[in-house]
Amino acid sequence: MNNTGLISGGLGGVGDSAIALGAGGVGGAGVVLRTAGTVINFSNVTGGGGGRGAYGIPDHDGGRGGAGGAAVAIAGVGAVTNRGSLTGGVGGGGGFSIYSDAGDGGQGGAGVILSAGGSIVNSGMVGGGAGGEGGYAAAPAAWAWLWERTPG
Repeated sequence: MNNTGLISGGLGGVGDSAIALGAGGVGGAGVVLRTAGTVINFSNVTGGGGGRGAYGIPDHDGGRGGAGGAAVAIAGVGAVTNRGSLTGGVGGGGGFSIYSDAGDGGQGGAGVILSAGGSIVNSGMVGGGAGGEGGYAAAPAAWAWLWERTPG
């Protein structure tokens, strides 16, 4: 594949609050070569960001944020030549919680993963993505204050 523009992985989905500890989805990788193939790119490659963890209903923990996707993942004999930056996706934020623990932020994605060979020639920066921000938890007193002022 020859490409002259940005290659970016997709964003992970938001965790489901109906599921206890609903974790955010993992961001997609920018480039994945499973067996073979060649990618020549003249711009940046970024992994997708992780999805936000689910909000915890009262007495349930918030969900963990999803991990960011790798910029490039090669699991075979593929080759990537790139003239821009390779940057992993940002981890998703942890979910908010009431009366319980907030969710952890997701880990940042790797810039490059070579699991069984492969080669990369890159003339720009390579960096992992930042980890996601942890969620926050409301204290019981704050929850009671909010509950008393909620109509219905």
